[in-house]
Amino acid sequence: MDAYWEFRSRNEKRLENERDRRFAPAQHGLALVIPSPYPQGMSGLGALWVYERVNATPGWSCERLFAPDPPWLSRPWRAWPHPAICTLETRTPLSEFSLIGVSLSAEVEVITLLKMLRAAGIEPLRRDRTEGPLILVGGPLALVASGVVGAVADLVFLGDSEESLPRFLALAGEGRGDPASVAAAGIDGVWVPGCEPASLSGGLPAPPSFVEPPSPLGSCRRSPPPMHSQSAGGPHRRHPAGSSAPSSPDLCCADSWPTDAGRECVLPAGSFGPAVSHLITPEGEFGEKVLVEVSRGCSRACAFCMMSRHARPCGMRLFPKDAILAALRGEGKALSDRSDLSDLSDVSDVSDQSDQSDQSDQSDQSDVSDRSDSPAAYPASVGLVGAAVSDHPALVEIVETLAAAGTKVSLSSVRADRASPELLTALVAGGLRTLTLGLDGASERLRTLIDKQCSVDDFLTACENAAACGLNAIKVYCILGYPDETDADVEELADLLLRVPRSLQVRLSLSALTPKPGTPLHDAPLPHEKKLLARVRLLKKRLGHVKIQAPSVKEAAFEHAVDHGDAEWLTELLDKIDRE
Repeated sequence: MDAYWEFRSRNEKRLENERDRRFAPAQHGLALVIPSPYPQGMSGLGALWVYERVNATPGWSCERLFAPDPPWLSRPWRAWPHPAICTLETRTPLSEFSLIGVSLSAEVEVITLLKMLRAAGIEPLRRDRTEGPLILVGGPLALVASGVVGAVADLVFLGDSEESLPRFLALAGEGRGDPASVAAAGIDGVWVPGCEPASLSGGLPAPPSFVEPPSPLGSCRRSPPPMHSQSAGGPHRRHPAGSSAPSSPDLCCADSWPTDAGRECVLPAGSFGPAVSHLITPEGEFGEKVLVEVSRGCSRACAFCMMSRHARPCGMRLFPKDAILAALRGEGKALSDRSDLSDLSDVSDVSDQSDQSDQSDQSDQSDVSDRSDSPAAYPASVGLVGAAVSDHPALVEIVETLAAAGTKVSLSSVRADRASPELLTALVAGGLRTLTLGLDGASERLRTLIDKQCSVDDFLTACENAAACGLNAIKVYCILGYPDETDADVEELADLLLRVPRSLQVRLSLSALTPKPGTPLHDAPLPHEKKLLARVRLLKKRLGHVKIQAPSVKEAAFEHAVDHGDAEWLTELLDKIDRE
């Protein structure tokens, strides 16, 4: 089979295997570029939310384009066959769309995006595009790498898009989606590169003004993010300068609204609910696991992390337990009044599908109604998503409800100070076998300096609870390469892991510090490779029984270059890609 038919048949098979896809052609179309191969791209909750949100908007349809699978992904873009730059739903070439949305989650996706645009015949740099489609960029990287993203995008969606995306679609539907019109409309949370930046909330400017003043590691006990000013929705403020996040964060769920400025910001009741991945495929990175958003943002403000500083318009939002469970039951998943949406199983004739939509919608609604009170109403497997899932006050109840229904439950990690016997017992009932904990600093001294609230006692208690609850393994994340880090700090990490109960298998995943813009460590140097590898060898010598994943300094250096890059750096990268 030649490459053309290989790509085409694989895409058709993927469409056949998807469940609960809601799509129908419409007057206006948007191509959603996800610069990762299909299995990884279908595991990104943000991109899936955009896909559903656009398709649920009257007059709009959204089609997906994923990066080619390996080994094609690593090959020069000129070698890619034509289907590699055509959408999944209707096999339309990317260059035929007037509007292209891009979801960027990680720095490595920048290279892939440049190759995808080149292969489609679209100039990647905004300054070189005199005609052709408008490119919209959103996702976590839009807030971190503003120089690089702004060099590509005509419009950048910053932070939450539940309000800004519908406003933009309304403008674009009226023929006013060009950058000048969007800038004039002043959509909160949309940055128009080259124009006066739009505000994110209450006048807070868009990147790159998020960058905080330089702060040496030894004095970064807490360098608070900029305070939000008063806005129409209520006070948007974070912890006062100089304060520490409480050990039990004073947070509230999205069904209430705090009026005191000292509490974490949440969105008012009824504004929007948790994102959930209704579209399911067996080929996803997590299999047929349904992902649901439990929280957004973080209240902790660790010095190395951008999450609490860049989550806009809120520092952190916790969704109510009932809203999370309702989303998993599929209640309210019809996001609009569109009656022409259908689950396409045959992309060769999309026009015939809309005639059957009313009957399909009624069947779906009846099915949800019949199952809402039964255990079968919940998916077989659920992943709880969020930067601080274990800070949710109702997490134990959520997990217990799902486990009682026979649902397997997983989450990316648990904070050591939240790994209570009650939570771990519920997670074990939901099928958890390995507990993931983040140390993020090799010693307690370093963790204090970076404001990582994880003491030795917290960590060891979490491990003891894990062993007592029947877990058989722990996975520990740790960052190496802080400016003040010494061999003594790394020795302390080895000592700590040797105190883990023997019944637990230990895996240690190490990463190199990548200083992020907008954090107290943004101007810290990259770790020295030889010194870093020497410390990895030290750990391997001390921890012979522990499986250790070594960090990649090369990957950290590339991430740093993207995060701090600009149009000129991107031009050099593009030249290198073109020479392949």
